[in-house]
Amino acid sequence: MIEQTINIFIVDDHLMFIDGLKAILKLSPEIVVVGDATSGEEALQKIENLDIDVLLTDISMPKMKGDELCRLVKAKNSMIQILALTMHNNIEIIDTMIKAGVSGYILKNTGRKELLEAIHAIHEGRNFYSTEVQESMLKKYIKNGYQTIGDPSLNIETSVYFTRREKQIMKLIIEGNSNAEIAQILLLSIHTITSHRKNIYSKTSVNNTAQLIEFVRSNAIYL
Repeated sequence: MIEQTINIFIVDDHLMFIDGLKAILKLSPEIVVVGDATSGEEALQKIENLDIDVLLTDISMPKMKGDELCRLVKAKNSMIQILALTMHNNIEIIDTMIKAGVSGYILKNTGRKELLEAIHAIHEGRNFYSTEVQESMLKKYIKNGYQTIGDPSLNIETSVYFTRREKQIMKLIIEGNSNAEIAQILLLSIHTITSHRKNIYSKTSVNNTAQLIEFVRSNAIYL
């Protein structure tokens, strides 16, 4: 089966970085780089006449910053998915970019595998955050008493019902506790916690803690 083509546009103020990305992406036949720009202003002019699926953008650029570019791109074409590719692992910047409309946020020290995973994920309508970014989000999430970050207007209501016990366990999972540690904290058997975790993952259609964090965040679930 022929894989669907993903049209990519790259925005970064360093030509050498753009050339490096092109070389990496060229190795994946399903990905086509349809254009690039070294500034937000140039990008807005070029994308007018291009069919773009995913926009890869830096954040710290001269004149127009990445968050402003994202808002303007989304205003022009909300179907374009945006992936922030940056050196900044700062929760305030991450939050600003989420509010601006990015679907993914990864760091420039990432490898080819994670870059491709991120591109495919947001092209399929999912969010993607690198491991380091997820850790920063989690620290802010816990510090704020499990208040969501990002734009509340983008959160969707979930029809999934969680019992009080499930919410207790979800909170402890997100805090990084193992099944054994949760069992000790709640004075329950490991078997019971394992069963609860399995049910929680099934209800939320996730496979790991990182995905559970994103589910709780994006659905504005208060634990």
